[in-house]
Amino acid sequence: NQIVSLGPQHRTYIKMATMEELDPTQCIEDWLERFEALVEVNKVYVEADAADQPAKKRALLLSLIGPQCYRLLKSYLAPDLPSAKTYAEIKTCFDHQFSTKTICYQ
Repeated sequence: NQIVSLGPQHRTYIKMATMEELDPTQCIEDWLERFEALVEVNKVYVEADAADQPAKKRALLLSLIGPQCYRLLKSYLAPDLPSAKTYAEIKTCFDHQFSTKTICYQ
């Protein structure tokens, strides 16, 4: 768990749930489903305007995937940086690059 601030206008701190880094040898679909649940649990959008919500979700995803998957993602998206892509574009990249190499059991 991490302690995060909701911003300078709010002096309240919350404990933020976290999860393990993305392992490219495991089922990306399962990890992304759990990531979506984490976003919901942590109320990532609490302080975001509607226009900022996707950017916060992308930032959380990029911070949780870990260095190995970040490097892989960066190489797949080159010359663009992952931070220049939308959450949907990154998710699509994961679906194409990782799920073809990993079997997700039902």
